[in-house]
Amino acid sequence: MNSLSSTTSLPAPSAKIFDFTAAALSAHKKRQDAGVFEVLHASNPLVAAAKADPSMAVVDADWFLAIVDRIPEEKLQGLVDLMILVGSTLPGANGTTNANTVTWLLADFFRCAEREGQLHTLTGEPKGT
Repeated sequence: MNSLSSTTSLPAPSAKIFDFTAAALSAHKKRQDAGVFEVLHASNPLVAAAKADPSMAVVDADWFLAIVDRIPEEKLQGLVDLMILVGSTLPGANGTTNANTVTWLLADFFRCAEREGQLHTLTGEPKGT
């Protein structure tokens, strides 16, 4: 038997263990609340933490761009124009809309269409593709 037996116990840590992911998520939330748009690598642990937090807005760029690529140009331009109009009416927008807001609004619109099984109406593809 080695020197660490089953009866050996370690003392409890004397200091609180710092959760770096929680601290990073808190800082990320503050930046997002201030209107900062951040692009994170998919392997960043902050992405998983943000996805698990219902108060966070997370857009998967690959998913988003795959949908954008499938929508006919005229229809996409109409959606962008609509989201610019909607974004300009949001509290604090003062009649203007930035690209980050348009991206979030489009992503939410795409998620809703996908959830309702209506994404095919945007892409013009047969239902189920």
